Amino acid sequence: MLDSIFTEFRFDCTAGATKNIHNGRPVSKEIATADYTPRIECCPHGHADGTGEYVSLSLHLTSRRKLAYAALAAFALSAGPRSMEFHLSSGADAASAVWHSFLRRSDVKSRDGTVTLVCGAIVLRAGADADAGVPASDIGEHLGRLLDIDNNNNGSNVSFLVGGETFHAHRAVLAARSPVFKASLLGGMAESTMPCITIKEISPAVFAALLRFIYTDALPPGIGDHELLRGLLAAADRYAMGRLKAMCVQELCGSLSTATVADTLVIAELHHCQELKARCLEFFLVEGNFMEAALTDGYVRLMQEFPGIMDELREYKAEYDSIGPLF
Repeated sequence: MLDSIFTEFRFDCTAGATKNIHNGRPVSKEIATADYTPRIECCPHGHADGTGEYVSLSLHLTSRRKLAYAALAAFALSAGPRSMEFHLSSGADAASAVWHSFLRRSDVKSRDGTVTLVCGAIVLRAGADADAGVPASDIGEHLGRLLDIDNNNNGSNVSFLVGGETFHAHRAVLAARSPVFKASLLGGMAESTMPCITIKEISPAVFAALLRFIYTDALPPGIGDHELLRGLLAAADRYAMGRLKAMCVQELCGSLSTATVADTLVIAELHHCQELKARCLEFFLVEGNFMEAALTDGYVRLMQEFPGIMDELREYKAEYDSIGPLF
């Protein structure tokens, strides 16, 4: 938006009250800048080509930049909001638009016969003279396409064997996104010269999601599988990708259930996610959640790997003693 103007017109619509304001004689308000001058005019008896039955409004725009777009909106206390718009065409230095029948004078219902019009106008550049818009970054979309192209045509120079599936990638991209990949793929490790690298302790689905994030900086669309999210969090920790780890924590915190909270707490403990751990402990304290979660396989694993978690849970319970017995 280049310019804006807001103003009020107040006058008496009773018989004879505006006898000195003849048809077509307006009251106006304008604002001038170096490039544009918008002006709002109000004719209580209508413009010269009208009958005097209506109050009319007009918007005038003088431009020294050849192209502009203007819009007018007005509100009468005795009517609803209305709007009008017009374009100033290329090559013109001024343009006008008249709202002949904005308000019928006989429709004014105020006790004293007065009416107040609240008007506003804005000016925007148009066409070739408009400010060059900067589109949102689409680098992630473009890089992501490399994962969707056949490996013979995408320039990949390294592959990974994960759970029997092969994934093709680009050493430079992975090294730029992860210090762990940088050390192994571009450093002095054996993997730096291997055309195919075997990755263990990670599922193909998790590795695919990891690669997708590396190339696009986004989680896969619609990701909601807790097992996948927990595996992706572990992969993010393994490859020192803090942003991905934080995004997984956020997703997991927002979708805990009695079926998933114990497994999620295990992951939080294993990968030092204090925020996620605190959220899981708080979730256990909600009435009824502990008894349901204690029946899951994840709870058995939690007690086996981190038996001390019960002491921490009791400490949390002491702070929330109004919730009632958990065990």
